[in-house]
Amino acid sequence: MIVVENGLDLGKTYTFSSNDKWASAVKISETNIDKEDFPTMAALASDGNVYVISSQLDKLLSGDKSHSTYAIQRIN
Repeated sequence: MIVVENGLDLGKTYTFSSNDKWASAVKISETNIDKEDFPTMAALASDGNVYVISSQLDKLLSGDKSHSTYAIQRIN
């Protein structure tokens, strides 16, 4: 499982693993992402890598609707 934390202090992703059908979990990695990138989503690709899209949602929320490109970063 991958969790994305965005915006307020520093963007991060956390990767978790579970051996008991998610009754509990263990954090297996943590990756910092620049908060200006405002990471919003992560996905596990068929190649086994995790990719995070940085939507820069903060720009949209501040009224800037001109943003049309989005960075994708491999985190592992």
